[in-house]
Amino acid sequence: MITIDLNQQALSEEVEALLAGLKDFTPLLKRLGTAAHEIWSEKFRSQGPGWQPLAEVTLAKRRKNGRGAEILKDGGQLFASLTDSASEGSVYELSSKALTIGTNFEYAAVHQFGSKDGKIPKRAFLPDASEVAPEFELVIQQYFERLSK
Repeated sequence: MITIDLNQQALSEEVEALLAGLKDFTPLLKRLGTAAHEIWSEKFRSQGPGWQPLAEVTLAKRRKNGRGAEILKDGGQLFASLTDSASEGSVYELSSKALTIGTNFEYAAVHQFGSKDGKIPKRAFLPDASEVAPEFELVIQQYFERLSK
């Protein structure tokens, strides 16, 4: 019988570092969270891509009230809840194995998916898997390359 106990094996520093990284993903998850923030911050900055422009009625109403015409940034609360974990509405839960980031504002879902009646168009501000996969793969690769040095 052979028993392999990684805690008692003489391992190289590189392997030790890799194994340590596998026990607690917090540093990696923080980096992935930063990458996600950058992706949706760019969506807000560029107002899309693919976001339907604001309706003339909405633009007129905002201008009358002295507000700007940036899509999804009227009051700034939604954007702040996504980029500042101390902001109202922010959801930020980090453990050694998982990270949840987002917003708990009820109106966020309407903007992300569009309203059922079609009056508010879909303006997906949170990235889907196809949008984050290339960036996440790069972050993960860089993370493990640093651990192995």
